[in-house]
Amino acid sequence: MSTYTLQYDMGLRFWVLTDTQGQTLATYLSRATALRDEVVRGVIERGCILRIRNADGSYEPVDSPAALAPEAVAGLSGPVLATGAAAA
Repeated sequence: MSTYTLQYDMGLRFWVLTDTQGQTLATYLSRATALRDEVVRGVIERGCILRIRNADGSYEPVDSPAALAPEAVAGLSGPVLATGAAAA
C-alpha cells in the first residue's frame, strides 16, 4: 500500500503533498484546504495511506474518506478553546 505525506514546508511556507518517493504532487496554503482538495481525497479513496506530519515530527494517519468530513477537518486543525461555564 502506498503512503503519501502532507507536511508544512517551512522554507516554502506551504503545505506540501509528497508521494512515496518524496516527489511533490501539490502545494496548499493551509492544512484545511489540502484536506478538502480532490488530489488528497483521491489518494485516500484509492486506498492509499495519507500521513500528516506534525511540527514535532509525529504523524497522524488519515485512513478513510469519512475522516475528511467538515467536522473532522475542524478537529485536525488544532485544539479548540471552549467558552462558557464548566460543569462542576
